[in-house]
Amino acid sequence: MSRLSKGLIKPKYFFAIFILISGILLSFALSRTAYQWENNNIETAFDLQANDRVQVVIDSLNDHVDLLSSMVDFYEASEKVTRKEFYDFTKRIFILHPDILSLSWIPRVLHSERPAFEETVHLEGYQDFQITDLKDENLVKSAYREEYFPVYYAEPFDENKVTIGFDLYSDLIRRKAIDQARDTGIPSATGKIRLLREANGGFSCRIFMPLYKKQVPVATIEQRRENLTGFVSLLFRVGPTVDNALSRIGGAGVNLSLYEGPITDPNNFLYYYNSEPYAYKAVDNPTQVSNNSYQQIMFTKEFKMADRIWFIVCRPTESFFLAYKHISSWVIFICGMLITLVLTAYIFSILNRAQRVESIVKERTMALNNLNDEVIKISRHNELILASIGEGILGLDVNGNHIFVNPSAVKMLGFTVSELIGKPIHIWYHSKEENSGHPSQECPILMAIRDGQVHTVRDEVFYRKDG
Repeated sequence: MSRLSKGLIKPKYFFAIFILISGILLSFALSRTAYQWENNNIETAFDLQANDRVQVVIDSLNDHVDLLSSMVDFYEASEKVTRKEFYDFTKRIFILHPDILSLSWIPRVLHSERPAFEETVHLEGYQDFQITDLKDENLVKSAYREEYFPVYYAEPFDENKVTIGFDLYSDLIRRKAIDQARDTGIPSATGKIRLLREANGGFSCRIFMPLYKKQVPVATIEQRRENLTGFVSLLFRVGPTVDNALSRIGGAGVNLSLYEGPITDPNNFLYYYNSEPYAYKAVDNPTQVSNNSYQQIMFTKEFKMADRIWFIVCRPTESFFLAYKHISSWVIFICGMLITLVLTAYIFSILNRAQRVESIVKERTMALNNLNDEVIKISRHNELILASIGEGILGLDVNGNHIFVNPSAVKMLGFTVSELIGKPIHIWYHSKEENSGHPSQECPILMAIRDGQVHTVRDEVFYRKDG
């Protein structure tokens, strides 16, 4: 209250200040709403693009399972598939799927069948063939086991001839997938595999599809284990599979990470696809993947890869956000601020104008009051002068009515002041001559008032109240 009394903030300016603050808050609220609306649009647009890319990747990965299913049909339709028939069937696949490293036929060989099996392969022209295990990065003769699952056919042959005879069951990662496929009767994928022959160090994955004896029951696990004849298998590179799939869509803006399990475990990381530029980029550790301010939005998809649950995570790139710049929110905020400032300035100008008018009115009222005081003072002074004069003095208006009489006139005429004020002079006591009336139009006093000329009063009669 003390600040107001000192004139620092006048109450009438509160409205303008209120408009200014309200305009700022409203502009901020509207721009904030526009910003959130734009963010929702960005998230919606990103979800649509990310979902398209994720679906393409999932379809490409599932194509591998479909290929194995077609190979199973091929085997079931033949009495025996020769190496040449296997080559003829698979050669067309590699043209359409360059990410596939190998397609293999892996028979089940019991220990009692091992010598005959190896001799059969020798007769095919592979004199050095034997069932082998991997030990210290070298293939050595396989140790005794009740059953073996060696690579028998493998295409393309030149790239995979070193694996001919390798018992996949001797490797723990592959063994788990073999057991799972055998016991369930459905395709089973291994965990990620890092191949020595892959110079870029990316991860690969192998899928096994079981084949059973024809016309035998395989309803139970025991029946499936008993009647298993082998597996058709596919080995593919994860990175090129993703790259080839996304290259068909084109465009940048969405980066993609692939995991073979929950994304919370770094050990499950498989591959990172960088959409800018399109290039194969292997990342061993997901912490190497940039997680800048543009990647706060995330699209996650869980899907089934053969019998395993994989995850895909998509994040937008900086260029994606640049295509959705937050312009409208800033435009709304700036326009709101400009309107608020203009409106506030206009209100201030009106208040200042009103203040100036008020000041002028106060000044003129004060001047008028001072003038009235001066007039009153002069009038009072004149009254004192007239009251002190011994001669009778009368004040008349233009109609000859009394507006003023001094005490001497009252004493001389014998009337009271109230009897004279407002009454005409020529009717009450002014006559042309004794006992004769005095028409107002002939009254020299009134004539002097009306025409402003000097008129001399001669032989005029003024009656006292008592006659």
